[in-house]
Amino acid sequence: MHSGASPAKKMPESKPQTPVKKEHKFKDILGGKKSRLPKFLSKIFSIGMGMDMTFLFLVMLLVIIGIIMMYSASYPYALKYGEGSQEYLESQSRFAFAGVLIMIGVSYVDYQILKKLSWIIYGIGIILLVAVLFMPGDPKRWIYLGSFSFQASEVAKFALVLVLANWSAKHFRKMHTFKVGVFIPALLIIAYLGLMVLEPHY
Repeated sequence: MHSGASPAKKMPESKPQTPVKKEHKFKDILGGKKSRLPKFLSKIFSIGMGMDMTFLFLVMLLVIIGIIMMYSASYPYALKYGEGSQEYLESQSRFAFAGVLIMIGVSYVDYQILKKLSWIIYGIGIILLVAVLFMPGDPKRWIYLGSFSFQASEVAKFALVLVLANWSAKHFRKMHTFKVGVFIPALLIIAYLGLMVLEPHY
C-alpha cells in the first residue's frame, strides 16, 4: 500500500489579461444614442460629453426673463421717444442671440488659457475702470469707441471672477487662512469696487 501525500496538481498558467477599453456611449438629447447631428452640435447637445444642460437651461431662462422684464419696463418710453414700442426689445434680443453664440464659442476654449490670462484681464479691467472716469458726459459708466460702446464694469465683473477662481485654485490648500482666503481676495475686490464707487450714478 502506497502511502504519502498525493502530488499537487499543477494549475494552468493564467494569461495576462489585456485591458478592455471602455467605450463611452453618449446619449444625444435630440438624436438618440447614435447622433444624427453634425459633430459640433452633437458635442454641445450630448449627455456626459457636452455642456451641462441644466446650467445651460438656467442661463437661457434668465436671459428670456431678463428680456421680458426689460421690454415691460421700456416699451412706454420707446413708444413715446423711440421708433416704436419694440425698439429696445429687438435690440436686446439681437445682443442676447449674439451672446449665446459667443458663449458656445468660448465653451470650446481651453480654460487653462483663461487661467494664464486671468491677471492680464484683471489689469485690463483696472485700466478700463480708470479710463471711464475721463469719458465725456454723465453718467460715466460707458466707454465709447465710435458707434460701439460698452460698460467697463461688465468687463471688470468677468475679470474678477477669473482672477478669484485662479487664486482659489492655486492656493486652495491655504484658503482656510485669513491672509490667503480673506485678506488678499478682499483687496482684489475692493480695488474694483473703489473705482466703481467713483462712477456717478445720476
